[in-house]
Amino acid sequence: MANEITVTTSLGMANGNFEASMRASGVKIDQSALAAAAGIVSVTTNVTTLSLGIVSAAGYASFRNLNTATAGTAFIAIGTYVGTNLHEFAKLGRSDVSTLRLKPTITIGYRTYTAVGYATAVSMQYLVTSE
Repeated sequence: MANEITVTTSLGMANGNFEASMRASGVKIDQSALAAAAGIVSVTTNVTTLSLGIVSAAGYASFRNLNTATAGTAFIAIGTYVGTNLHEFAKLGRSDVSTLRLKPTITIGYRTYTAVGYATAVSMQYLVTSE
């Protein structure tokens, strides 16, 4: 089979007289192994490894911060481990979403950052496909 994964993404901004945008619609990707990990997790301030289940070689990933609160600030930082150190490569603010292709051998971790007075756990939705 071919073209098992479809990616559609767009990013636009307008700030005063400056405007920029980028769109990619219906990009088709071949998947070599049938596997995916998906769910909603409660993210706390502790570093925790995200279980990829049967996904042995990560392909595409999509993450979404489900926090919609307008008061306080709650971010989710997504990163990868090098030894025992987490190196963060993405930040999700309130209601943010990110879709990216992962290096197949990556180990994903996540951690939240909360401002003083906003120490509630944050929910994150995720989908990671196999390569």
